[in-house]
Amino acid sequence: MTSLPGGAADKAGNQYEHWWTALRITDVLEGRAARIRLEPLGEGGLGVEFEVDQEDITWAEQVKEASSGGAWTLKRLERQGVLSAIKAQGLAGRAFRFVASTSAPQLADLSNRARKAEIFAEFTGVLTDALTADLQNLSVTWDVTTEKAWTLLRRVHVAHHTVESMRTIANTTFKLIFADDADVVIAELRRFCDDHMHESLTAPKSGLTSNRRASGEGCWSATRVWSVAYIARSTDTGVECPSRRHTSD
Repeated sequence: MTSLPGGAADKAGNQYEHWWTALRITDVLEGRAARIRLEPLGEGGLGVEFEVDQEDITWAEQVKEASSGGAWTLKRLERQGVLSAIKAQGLAGRAFRFVASTSAPQLADLSNRARKAEIFAEFTGVLTDALTADLQNLSVTWDVTTEKAWTLLRRVHVAHHTVESMRTIANTTFKLIFADDADVVIAELRRFCDDHMHESLTAPKSGLTSNRRASGEGCWSATRVWSVAYIARSTDTGVECPSRRHTSD
């Protein structure tokens, strides 16, 4: 979640990634997810921006804003390293979410059908000729059998959000939860994440949602979130990580 040097396209891609990352951090704050780790080190970080624990599943998530390249075909996904990341994360037992500003029709269709099929024969039975060829190509790319490719595809979820829809989702979400302007919230989350890159971040058991509802408050400001340290390091002692910038609301 750090800014990288580059032109307008790079900046747009970074902003898109920041929006999605901030939304997933909000899931932790609101109790919908248990933990997030930004840019995990080692093999766990292969091809992903972050990992999220949610409902006993560890999600490895990759975010791409590259509208100028058109749809994410299997060939494009292979060139950009997405398919290799899917294989690595899938073999590690993780679910993989690919979030992109343009569609990935082949991967989305194959993964949707793979999850609905309870056995491999059901999966192959509902594939079109074109998707059958895509499955064969995937198995070659991954150097696995078509049945193993099916098991990997069952772990894949594709989320397509245009840049405008992602901006709308982020702004709406943050305005509902926080009192501050959405851009302020994202900037605050970004600073916090830059300070805690590679660390596992969790919310204490009390949770943001239950506390703010119990207190009767309709929303929280970004500064209030950090001052009460609702994000904490995932350690045995539960050491809190208050913001370096704010100590009171």
